Amino acid sequence: MARQCSQRIVQCSDKGVDKMPYGIPFNTRNLFLMNNKIEMIQMGLLSEYLSLEFIVLNNNKLTDAGIEGALEGIEKLTRLYMDQNHLHSIPTDLPPTLEELMLNSNNISQMSAYVLAKCTSLKSISLNNNNITDESIPEGAFNQVQNLRIIKMNHNLLSVVPANLTTNLRELYLEGNQIIKIPDSVFANSSELTHLDLHNNHLNSNGIGDKAFLHMVRLEHLDLGKNALTSIPKQKNVLWNMSKLEEIHLEHNKISVVAAGAFRRLMGLRHLDISYNQLTRVPRQLPLTLWYLYLHNNQINFIPYM
Repeated sequence: MARQCSQRIVQCSDKGVDKMPYGIPFNTRNLFLMNNKIEMIQMGLLSEYLSLEFIVLNNNKLTDAGIEGALEGIEKLTRLYMDQNHLHSIPTDLPPTLEELMLNSNNISQMSAYVLAKCTSLKSISLNNNNITDESIPEGAFNQVQNLRIIKMNHNLLSVVPANLTTNLRELYLEGNQIIKIPDSVFANSSELTHLDLHNNHLNSNGIGDKAFLHMVRLEHLDLGKNALTSIPKQKNVLWNMSKLEEIHLEHNKISVVAAGAFRRLMGLRHLDISYNQLTRVPRQLPLTLWYLYLHNNQINFIPYM
């Protein structure tokens, strides 16, 4: 029997059930079913709940076949959490009202541009800890989702940054992949991006195109920590268009050279972390706006006139 709480919230988590409980009120808005053993949801069952806005099915045993048709017709659904299940692909019948989709820690290795294009209201998708490769993402898969603001694909198997991202994207998280290359054109349509996280990948200094960040004029947070960068050259002008950049993480690389003036034109920079590298001197011509500079665990033996 489902337990009903205030605000039309039904809490059926941690019950050990292997199927949808009976007795869920039809006016339920928020339905919590995490930490159970649910393997399948009967087709058409959830569409009977006309007020349902939020479903949490984390940590169950749901498969692709077990949810086929189960999400279709849920007229008001805006948030769906299905972390820690046994899914191999993004569900095919997501309602167009959906705004937030969380599918972390599944076995997802496939996605369909057609399925995502139907999610016209989607603002945030989280696919951390799956098996997504470069081949898993069809060309333009995210380009049709015009309202998409946040993409999280941390800890997958990507070797390049996905191309043809939606023009309205604000935050992109790709930590813990195997990315070795950022092509010149990959962010050409991403001028609205404010947060880019590429921490813990396999990037070296030659893997970042000269114009890779050229159009990222609104970027505020850039994380390139724990890669294999060896230098920050001035001549590439890689960072110069980022007038709004406030925070750069370059810690845990192999940087031994930072060209004088490499950060000089970043007039909004407040936080610069180049700790755990191989620097022998403090970088020159840093912006006067800088508040925090982290240089510990280098080999610094010289502080030049700034």
